[in-house]
Amino acid sequence: MEAAIIDPRSAEIRDEHLLCAAHEAPLTEEDASLFGDDVLDRAGELAQLGLLRERASGFVLRRADDYPAARVALRSASADSFALIDADEGELLGTIEAGRAYSTVHDGAVYLHLGRSYLVRELDLKKPPSIAESIDWARALLLLGARDIDSATFAETMSVIVKHRADLDTVAARVGVQLTQSDATRPAA
Repeated sequence: MEAAIIDPRSAEIRDEHLLCAAHEAPLTEEDASLFGDDVLDRAGELAQLGLLRERASGFVLRRADDYPAARVALRSASADSFALIDADEGELLGTIEAGRAYSTVHDGAVYLHLGRSYLVRELDLKKPPSIAESIDWARALLLLGARDIDSATFAETMSVIVKHRADLDTVAARVGVQLTQSDATRPAA
């Protein structure tokens, strides 16, 4: 058991719980006992943000295929995290919640993993690598009509997520793509 301090009125925490609840059943006045008297006001605001929609039965998720519980972090208040990747091997060393990343994996920090020390080369705030971005990359390829990942498609799209050439080569090797010298100089999409 872990000790925790939470504020159930925190918008960040409550909004995620409202979305999860709306996935299970429409949000109605009856939910005020669980989420507070302003539950329908907040549900209306989430609808304006495009996350919920109002139906006769109450507020439901905008997209029926959405599963908000997958985005809720059980060990932290933030669903946002940074992946720490070994630049030499391409191995995922760990994930660090965004709130702790600035103090634990900043440029020049030493990160310990399974008894080995790693020097953090860079904390990239614009493109933190993460599994979610990798999945989004694959989904984007499908939406673009890509049927296969050739070196040109890989270089044009993956370079938006992976910044350094050495890291791009590591990911390419794992995916089974052979990059050419022209792929190395191609600008990010």
